[in-house]
Amino acid sequence: MIPNKSKPFSEEKVLVKKEQSKNINKIGLIVLVVIFSLALFLTYQAVSKNKNNTSTSGDVTSPTGKIISPTTGSVIYGNKVTISVEASDDQSGVKSVEIFYKTKGLWQKLTTLNSAPYIYEWDVSNLPVQSVTLDIHVTDNDGNILNTNSNGWQEDIVIIPNSTP
Repeated sequence: MIPNKSKPFSEEKVLVKKEQSKNINKIGLIVLVVIFSLALFLTYQAVSKNKNNTSTSGDVTSPTGKIISPTTGSVIYGNKVTISVEASDDQSGVKSVEIFYKTKGLWQKLTTLNSAPYIYEWDVSNLPVQSVTLDIHVTDNDGNILNTNSNGWQEDIVIIPNSTP
């Protein structure tokens, strides 16, 4: 850079220093925004729904649960299947019970129950005669999940809609 002849050299240094100061202020502002964003993100993570057994209340134990009826091997005649589930959690309590069924290799969610008793009346009148597998996921109030699919506690039943035994 060639010094400006109309200004003393020291005045030019002052202008360069002012420009550097502006850049430093911009960088400082960017750093503050990044730190603030990170703080918000970490706060959200701390209060968001827990799915990784990292409870802030101390409950890191999955709830318990099982399908009470129908049981494996049941043959259901008629248009309704009553599914009864037993679910509990000694520490934070049960938040929800999700009921799924699998037919032809595909899992489909039937319903979510948010309070006891965990009983669901499944209308099967539009289904063909078929075998299905029932499964539940029980979630406690700290986000811990029991998936009976992973434990092999599913119930295999046969549905024969629109008929009587």
